[in-house]
Amino acid sequence: MIKNAIFVKKLTCSFDDRIVLDSISFTILPRSTCVVIGPSGCGKTTLLHALAGFIQPDSGELSINDIPVTAFPKNTGIILQDYALFPWCTVFDNVAMGLKVSHQTPEIIKKKTTKLLKELNLLDIAHSYPAQISGGQKQRVAIARSLNLEPELLLLDEATSALDAMTKEYLQDMILAIHQIKHTTLFQVTHSIEEAVFLGEQIIVMNKGGIHDIIQNPLVGIEDIRKKTVFYDMCLNVRESLERGTRE
Repeated sequence: MIKNAIFVKKLTCSFDDRIVLDSISFTILPRSTCVVIGPSGCGKTTLLHALAGFIQPDSGELSINDIPVTAFPKNTGIILQDYALFPWCTVFDNVAMGLKVSHQTPEIIKKKTTKLLKELNLLDIAHSYPAQISGGQKQRVAIARSLNLEPELLLLDEATSALDAMTKEYLQDMILAIHQIKHTTLFQVTHSIEEAVFLGEQIIVMNKGGIHDIIQNPLVGIEDIRKKTVFYDMCLNVRESLERGTRE
């Protein structure tokens, strides 16, 4: 049985002699959600890139599903802020790309991709190209592409930051539903306090390359939580932690 979905111990990363991650440690349990929040330049995206195997840390321990990270981890999906869609491919082909690369049969590719496009309300634009669809649709395509390989862990780098408020909430609802239905472990980086509280069972507050605070959040998954006073109380708690971090 996997003990930790993510295990980080005394992780340090630097660029050009500047420390970006300063001996940080935390763990994330399987099938849970974690959101990292902090000001620009605090190291949160560098942390996500280290988890994805895009960069190698200077020192420390880093493992996913109890396996040390040396390259992009198996059974992991990643959704980047700029969507990273292939402009020359249709929506269908973008979503099917991972299955094609893994040499699945045409029948399986068509069946799984069509099912996922239907689930994410993308079937009617399956033959459109990225330049022809909206930002919210592009983000759903990026999510569908990651989910088509049925990852155990989903990494999200400010996945809703460029969207309008209502589209942002729609996608947050969808991401949470994916977690609840498929039991996917979620690790997300965000600037949004409300998003952190809505999605993060564990909220890591970062500042200046370190972890300032780790907040346990019991509100994730409560129906209509955005309309409840306790949601805004937790948002205030996270905001105050962020403010304390910038003063220290």
